[in-house]
Amino acid sequence: MRRLPLLAAAILVLATTAQAGIYKWVDENGQVHYGERPPPGSDYSSVAPPPPPATDTGTGQERIEKTREFLETSRKAREKAKQDAEKARAEAERRRKNCEAARRNLEILTYTTGRRRIYGPDGTPRKMTEDERELRMARARQQIDKYCDKK
Repeated sequence: MRRLPLLAAAILVLATTAQAGIYKWVDENGQVHYGERPPPGSDYSSVAPPPPPATDTGTGQERIEKTREFLETSRKAREKAKQDAEKARAEAERRRKNCEAARRNLEILTYTTGRRRIYGPDGTPRKMTEDERELRMARARQQIDKYCDKK
């Protein structure tokens, strides 16, 4: 309870110092002085404090617009980077699958002996010739070179 009057007095002192004005007076030598307290026994006048600097709303609006443009550009760049990363991931997956298929085809053509059947345009099965086998093996090697990463 004793603190309340102390707090009220402190607030009152701070409020009066915040309200302190600016005074102007001329001394005996003709020099102009400014201060928070006028000298006793001399003529003085109260001076209004200068107004705060005007803010240029156009500059503020320009800054806001530039910030908006920057944020929009950044958002679009992030979106494009995300799409590019997704495309790259899909392309890598496609290449991996094609590589596996080409390696499997080459392995089948290389190591299986005996009956190698292919189907003709009319759907009838026939035996693959050695030239056809070599051609398909060459195609499989080309696909391996194209789709498989060299390590």
